[in-house]
Amino acid sequence: MTKMQPGVHERKWEIDSLCYPIRLAYHYWEATGDAKPFDSQWQQAIKTTLQTFREQQRKESLGPYKFQRKTPNATDTLPMSGYGYPVKPVGLICSAFRPSDDATLYSFLIPSNFFAVISLKQAATMMDKIAKDKTKSNALLSLASEVEKALQQYAVINHPQHGRLYAYEIDGFGSVNLMDDANVPSLLSLPYLGALAASDPIY
Repeated sequence: MTKMQPGVHERKWEIDSLCYPIRLAYHYWEATGDAKPFDSQWQQAIKTTLQTFREQQRKESLGPYKFQRKTPNATDTLPMSGYGYPVKPVGLICSAFRPSDDATLYSFLIPSNFFAVISLKQAATMMDKIAKDKTKSNALLSLASEVEKALQQYAVINHPQHGRLYAYEIDGFGSVNLMDDANVPSLLSLPYLGALAASDPIY
């Protein structure tokens, strides 16, 4: 019960689905210096990624995406008419599903938001250096900065036994889910993604 698209097998929205192509492109370009693949079609994909991330901040509305299916498994569908439980628009990006394909409990999936910050910065560099599009590069950096500030403000919780920790999921209202997922992006994988140092005391 979602708006299916041609060529899409299963329309489970995950932030990381848009981050991985950027990660691959950036590291390929960095290693080879070859900018040929990053033509107008690729640049349009980056613009669409930026648009999608902004829509899924849910500042003005719930956005165009929802997902439900008839299933006995709560991890395979979203409540609240397919939008998931409510979130407070604090600048983070909603992810309907985790990298494992399980539905998020709270839509602000912290590891994926960290991944988005890195990917937005990488995309900004490429749009500046390759596409010579300073306007779009600045827009990508602006969103990266906004998400990064929201992570600093909302992603860390004070645990009564373990002190300051990164939450796995939050809703912006104060509810948190303390766990991790086996797939990348996970909290464990944040240094691998370049999101923070392994020496980060909260990590």
